[in-house]
Amino acid sequence: MNRQFKFDVGETVKDIVTGFQGVIMAVTYYFTGCNHYGICSRIITEKDKIDEWKWLDEKRLEWVPEKEKIVFSHGGPSSGPGHNPPTM
Repeated sequence: MNRQFKFDVGETVKDIVTGFQGVIMAVTYYFTGCNHYGICSRIITEKDKIDEWKWLDEKRLEWVPEKEKIVFSHGGPSSGPGHNPPTM
């Protein structure tokens, strides 16, 4: 099945319920028909730590147009770290 996602990895989205905002780092399609997005906040905590990802359903999200999409170019399909870091 060719599944369509409303948002793309690298885009910034906002949870319409809580206001949480972050960059889409991963997408998941569940057998039950739900699209979920792994979202990482762009805010660093007081202890210089990145907040844990939040996994949210597509229906709770809206695109944040004023934030530029983050592009990651790793030179081809592979797993693990790429040769070029993401750019904003």
